[in-house]
Amino acid sequence: MEIILYGGSFDPIHIGHAFVANEVFQQFKPDKFIFMPAGQSPHKNSKPNVSDEHRLHMIQQTIDYLQFGEIDTFEIEQAGKSYTYHTILYLKEKYKNCKLKILIGYDQYEVIDKWYNLEAITSLASFIVVNRSRDELTLREPFIPFTLPRMDVSATDIRMRIHNGQSVKCLLLADVEHYIREEHLYEEKKSD
Repeated sequence: MEIILYGGSFDPIHIGHAFVANEVFQQFKPDKFIFMPAGQSPHKNSKPNVSDEHRLHMIQQTIDYLQFGEIDTFEIEQAGKSYTYHTILYLKEKYKNCKLKILIGYDQYEVIDKWYNLEAITSLASFIVVNRSRDELTLREPFIPFTLPRMDVSATDIRMRIHNGQSVKCLLLADVEHYIREEHLYEEKKSD
């Protein structure tokens, strides 16, 4: 069984995430495509801006739109920081003898040497490295380059635009935008 793991804060999940997921899924055709929202990233000091429940709802809306994928909440359920090494051990236990590919952006590849227990990770899984900023990548094994057209969409920018009352049309799937607006996520907090 081949599994692709796509982790991230997904705060919120946006069209850039959906585009990457779709292109990688269509190219590799895995048996399972798992979206794994991060709990507390060891590389970020802040926690997600909205509750796990809201992030999970938006991811599920994206999965419904894409018509593939599933959510695994392992990392959100962990206390403290989430490490990819522990996630891989969990997935390898859950799906015996699976062939695991981890989907990351080139920005993560550039700092991969800082990842906890990298040598063990690379012995247990390969990586699909999405190239959004370079013409061509030459990577060492077990890193697989995957080039996509550049799409500059940022969850940070989306949160700021919503906070400032600006449009986010074409940056989010319509259902995700509707959910954010309905739940008043990322908006400026009104004082009483």
